[in-house]
Parts: sequence; structure tokens; C-alpha cells
Amino acid sequence: MSDDPQSRFQKDQLLIDDLSQDESVRQSARLRQAFWQARFKKVKHSDSLADSFVGLWANLSILGNGSQTVFGKKQTVRDIEKFFKQPQLQEAIQSAGDDAKELLLAELSDSAEIYLQTCCSDSHYSSMLFGFVKLKDKDIAGKAARDVAYNIIGVLINIGRPAWSDQMIQAMWQKWPGVFPKYPDLLADQISGMDPEISRQILMIVGQS
Repeated sequence: MSDDPQSRFQKDQLLIDDLSQDESVRQSARLRQAFWQARFKKVKHSDSLADSFVGLWANLSILGNGSQTVFGKKQTVRDIEKFFKQPQLQEAIQSAGDDAKELLLAELSDSAEIYLQTCCSDSHYSSMLFGFVKLKDKDIAGKAARDVAYNIIGVLINIGRPAWSDQMIQAMWQKWPGVFPKYPDLLADQISGMDPEISRQILMIVGQS
């Protein structure tokens, strides 16, 4: 689903407008567009779109550093609940009915892949000493694995595993090997080194228990 956002929307619009298509195909395109509209936001004074789902991952990573405190945990819960309770996203979920889980996972997975790719390409993330020293590929992968394991997946477990947590964990787990094909086991290694009960819960969610 990593097409340009505008191109992706237009492809679904072509399906919707094509009366020769089966109605189920056209309806699926309408539902994907509803999630698209909930995910991508217009930027003022620009033709570009902001990907709010990638923003969710980035915000969670930042909040994860302080989530061990009571205040940090409450802030993390508030921010994520606020995200999923957005009226436009809730409307998309309600409209999708039985397909909502699959469609939401598709958006979470696509945005998780983009987030992980950004870890590789962003000069601030992939360097040290104020950007003067570029990290080696394995070091970048190791840094990302720790970030994902502790500041994203671990936090989602620690804050109570509400309804959306499992899908977020599954999305990040599924996309890791594709973005880091040379180091497919680094994320699993980080998870295995966590608290045994947390590690057990994570592995159960991703189907590895």
C-alpha cells in the first residue's frame, strides 16, 4: 500500500466510478478511501499531506521514553485514545463493520513500514554526535529494534492493552523483516530480553508463542 497517497486515492476513485465493477469491489474502494481520509490530513499553505498514522508511531516512540512514570503513562494513554477517537476515524471504522479490523491493520502496517524506513533514512536518527557520525547499518537496526521493542511495543503492553494495541503490535512486528532484511531477528532478540511476562504477552499477540 506504499503508493503515493494521492495516487492511491485516485486508483480507488477509478474503481468507484467504474460501473462495470462488481459492487463489492466498489464498496471496498469506498471503505479504503474512508480510512485514507482519516489518515491523511491537509497541510496549511501546502499541497502536501500529513500522514497522521506515521505521526502516531513517532509520538508513541517519544512518549515511550517517559512512560515509566505515572504522568508519562497517563499522557501516553490520553494521546493514543485521542487519536483513535477522532470522529473521522471512528466513522470509517463504523462504516467498515466486520471489515474494520482488517482495514485498520492495513493502515497501521503501511504506516509502520514508513516509520521504520524513516529510521533508516533520517539523518538525525541514523547518526550521532549531532549528525557528524553516520551509524553503520547494523547499529541503526539495533537502535530501531530497541526503540520499537521498549518505546512502542513494550509501552503498548504496559498501558493496559486496549482494543487497538494488539493490531499496532502485529503491524510493527510484521513489517520489521521487510525493512531490515539483513537483521530480521534483531527485534525478536530485543523482545526476548525484556521482562519474561511482557515478552510472553508480545509473542502471544504476534503468534510466536
